[in-house]
Amino acid sequence: MMRFFFFLLLLIAGAPDACFAQKTEPQDTFFLAKKKGLLGKLGKSISRSVPPLEPVTIANPYLKFKGKTIRSVVIIPLGFDRNIYDTNIVKKNFGTRLANALHNDTKMQVIKNNLFFTKGDRVAPLLIADNEHFLREQEYLKDARIIIEDMEGYENSVKVIVYTRDVFSIGGNLSLYSPDRAKIEIREDNLGGAGHKLSFYGLMDQGRNPKYGYGTDISFRNIKGSFLNFTTGFKTFNPSFSSGRLEENNFYTRLDKQLVSRYSHWMGAAEFSFGKTTNGFHTDSSYNTYFAYSKQTIDLWIGYNFGSKAKIESDKPGKLRHFVGIRSYYNHFFELPEFYNTHYNSSYADRNGALLSYTLYKQDFVRTSFIYGFGRYEDVPEGLSATITGGYTNVEGTKRPYYGLSFEGTDFTRKSFFTYMAKLGGYYSNRFEDVSLLLGVYHFTKLRQLGTNWRNRNFVSLYYSKQMNSRYNEPLYLNSQYGLPYFHADSIFAKTRTTLKLESVFFNLNKFLGFRFAPFVFADFSFIQQVNVPTSKTHGYTAIGAGVRTRNENFTLGTIEIRGYYFPSPTAGMKGFRGDLSTKIRFKYNNTFIRRPERVLIN
Repeated sequence: MMRFFFFLLLLIAGAPDACFAQKTEPQDTFFLAKKKGLLGKLGKSISRSVPPLEPVTIANPYLKFKGKTIRSVVIIPLGFDRNIYDTNIVKKNFGTRLANALHNDTKMQVIKNNLFFTKGDRVAPLLIADNEHFLREQEYLKDARIIIEDMEGYENSVKVIVYTRDVFSIGGNLSLYSPDRAKIEIREDNLGGAGHKLSFYGLMDQGRNPKYGYGTDISFRNIKGSFLNFTTGFKTFNPSFSSGRLEENNFYTRLDKQLVSRYSHWMGAAEFSFGKTTNGFHTDSSYNTYFAYSKQTIDLWIGYNFGSKAKIESDKPGKLRHFVGIRSYYNHFFELPEFYNTHYNSSYADRNGALLSYTLYKQDFVRTSFIYGFGRYEDVPEGLSATITGGYTNVEGTKRPYYGLSFEGTDFTRKSFFTYMAKLGGYYSNRFEDVSLLLGVYHFTKLRQLGTNWRNRNFVSLYYSKQMNSRYNEPLYLNSQYGLPYFHADSIFAKTRTTLKLESVFFNLNKFLGFRFAPFVFADFSFIQQVNVPTSKTHGYTAIGAGVRTRNENFTLGTIEIRGYYFPSPTAGMKGFRGDLSTKIRFKYNNTFIRRPERVLIN
């Protein structure tokens, strides 16, 4: 625990800089960095570094080594004083020395367990590209690179060098809402250097009964090199979906195996959770009538990747692959609010069923930066997937077959990036009912240079959702990831919804104590046709605002965001202005086309 209390000291002392592929040229150095003493240390923490090069497909540098024999595999973990993009750069200061002293380095065997190749294998460019991407996705690694070099004196033989750079794995989150209400989280993302995670949670709320809440969870990652992950935990102040307040006791456990490579054979998961509310805020009569519930969820699925049997060394990036998955789920309420015993609400419906899906897909990754991160490399998928889903479901005793179609495609060029999405699904009972349609386009522009210290990228998303012949499905919400999630959760129910979101982000290359900053402006619009309202009647809702995000890529803190909103047409109970301070935000691009069999979800 003592290491955690050094965390704030480490922030104040100056975190190691997050550098990129090129050295900073002298003319780009902040003037204070040239000073001696305390001013010089402060200046070095503020100075900027040049961003990475243009986007590149990860597999490209490995193509010329295809089929050669791997004679040697060398793993080189780098300390906080080293730059993974130029290992000749060494930064020695109080912050890096303190970080190296307090941090538990990832064990060498842990990195070995996360490699898809070994000595004696032949170079398979796509497999190694998948491996670099997989390493970069690990929460306890800031970044990873795999370099291949010819070996002198050996014909058709190579040496593979794996560079890894840890993040400072002690993290936490403190949310202070008022002097009487606060939440705290303390976590270790690389427990004992083994890559596992341990978290503790706490709540203090003087208006709640009981006033204090707590929780913990632990995640074991890639158990003994099997790529199996196991997570279990509990929390006594989970948000209740009946009221939104922190009054649900929740226990959960999950065992899963990811599709870590296009050559992986199997993936799947087994999940169990149990949740029960306690009366923390309401009078006894209102609690029992509208908010009390207990529920259980069991979800099992497994899938097989038919593309795993391809000839790895000669495989081609654009090859179409096949994936089949099967899933069974069971959601049951042991206790309902009294009102909903006689009034149907889709949120409290017992649901179970089995689904089977077939997916045709191809996927590669493009390495770039300054999308959701603040300079580190980010991998964006490029490819497509088309899925057919069928199954048998039971909702409140009504048994119906389910059919669904979905398509996703991405196109990444040096000028822009587009993601396209189309999903249609519904149930059949003498006719098609509870039919859901979701269409979407997501786009971001090329990274533009604005002067010496600034970069700009613009983001646009457009979503259209529609429900037809509704019977048991929940309505479309204005408060949704495909709507405007900052409106009240129970404010608007709709049958069609069209949402346009615009955002422009300005990344500043300077760093202060290792933190980069990115101001942004946004404008979001949603047009809906409400339930039980004539089709011609459309309501529009708008949110306009600005804010700033900041992050230190050397820590597991996540992104900190300050955001202000202006609502020209607020709904009942809302004000025209609102400000939010959010911590531990995990901006991350959804980078896989392979998922469990699923119904079309449009909220």
